[in-house]
Amino acid sequence: MQTLKHPSYTYRKCGVYYFSKAVPQDLAEFYARPRIVKSLRTKSLSHAKTASRSLSSRLEDYWLGLRLQRADVPAANLLVVPREQLESTLPTIEDALELYLSVKGQSKGKLFFSHAKRNVSYVVACLGSRPLDCYSSADAAAL
Repeated sequence: MQTLKHPSYTYRKCGVYYFSKAVPQDLAEFYARPRIVKSLRTKSLSHAKTASRSLSSRLEDYWLGLRLQRADVPAANLLVVPREQLESTLPTIEDALELYLSVKGQSKGKLFFSHAKRNVSYVVACLGSRPLDCYSSADAAAL
């Protein structure tokens, strides 16, 4: 009698294959549950094997990225001082807004002013008020 071996990290329920893998302890804070369970939506052993390998590989890559983000920066003492710590002579984003409104808003309606103020308030709420040259492309991505 031949027994079929399930692909790694899979089990069958009602003939359908499911992927199941425990979340590593060091990454548990990123997940609501200690185990990832996902239907592979197939009853085929070969399709389940392929899907399981792909999903497992993608998870491992993602987990590696999470671990690298939390790791200390190698040779941090050689880094140039972050932009936030530089002394800037440029106006803050709020000062720039006031200048922009006084120059460009002379013949504009209330809507122009409310939109400009609202957009800058989103930036300040998310990233804080800084001089203009202290924002980076990473800040834009975060916004």
